[in-house]
Amino acid sequence: MTVSWVTKPAAATLLATLTLGAALTAHAQDSLPRGWRGQGFVGSTRIGLAASYQPNLLSSAPRASLFSASVAVVPIVSDHWEVGVNPILTRASQLGTYYQGTLAVVANYLLGSGDVSRPYAGGYLSETGATHSRGSAAWGIQAGWLHFLSPTIALRAEARFRQYLGLAHNSTGDVFVTFDPYIRDRANERIEKLPGLGVFDATVIADLELRPGTVGQINGAIAPFLARWLQVGGREMFAFQFDQNEGSHYLELFGRGYLPVDRRIVPFADLYTSVTQQTREVAPDHSHGERVGVRGYLTAGVAMDIAWEWRDYTEGHGGNFVFPPHEERVMTVSLTTQFRAARAR
Repeated sequence: MTVSWVTKPAAATLLATLTLGAALTAHAQDSLPRGWRGQGFVGSTRIGLAASYQPNLLSSAPRASLFSASVAVVPIVSDHWEVGVNPILTRASQLGTYYQGTLAVVANYLLGSGDVSRPYAGGYLSETGATHSRGSAAWGIQAGWLHFLSPTIALRAEARFRQYLGLAHNSTGDVFVTFDPYIRDRANERIEKLPGLGVFDATVIADLELRPGTVGQINGAIAPFLARWLQVGGREMFAFQFDQNEGSHYLELFGRGYLPVDRRIVPFADLYTSVTQQTREVAPDHSHGERVGVRGYLTAGVAMDIAWEWRDYTEGHGGNFVFPPHEERVMTVSLTTQFRAARAR
């Protein structure tokens, strides 16, 4: 197996997603608010939310469970400053209960002027505490470019360095590209109608770690609406360790049905199938399952999904081990960004 097995499709996915973002209107409605490009950055708050709860983590230990949650709130408080926090909490339970929590503070200075696109540079501080272990701290710096595609979605490219105190690998450096959702306190983006044909979800997180090792990761998804009540799509996750010439590729295809009874809160149900391929494995791992949940629109172009997932695995392979078919259950909370196709101007 060669490096191109992962890097070529991953690069193609990233290129396609970034091209997509440049050619789209990042908005779930018919048109963007007039004059939004002249409103500036102030009043926008970057938000992030990812949480999961997995009971019965191990079939041999039915009481084992894992909960994790990460929240980011980073408002742009002036024409040049964005300052925010990112708390992270993990709770693991098996024979006992183990907690780990991190509170991070980030501050970025927006350089120059402009209402849509500007470079920035800033700093980072964090403190971590955990059960039965000593606390640790970290500091860092970052620089990047922020480009708003709409009032509520921005394309962010950033390079960052983190120095950790008291860890084996005490420093990291990476570059990443992502779509960031924003909430604006002015001109609240009301949802006039639910998305339909021509609108689709699209997310991307591309991260290249340069130290302590060279590791590339790309997570992306695209899911067009065929009607207000029907959506199909797929998601891919690539990871590659360049120094060890090994990686993994996850591909999922799904169909989702909505019950469009309300503009803000929409119940849904999924059916999906997936395959995971490791570079050193001969046979890929297959799984399939279903999800049920609700979608809430925080603002036009930004949705929050709360879902309960059932996943059934077929026989899996890991090195010299073969894993029997097994089940997995997990509850997730996540944000997705939503786009509407727009003609080139």
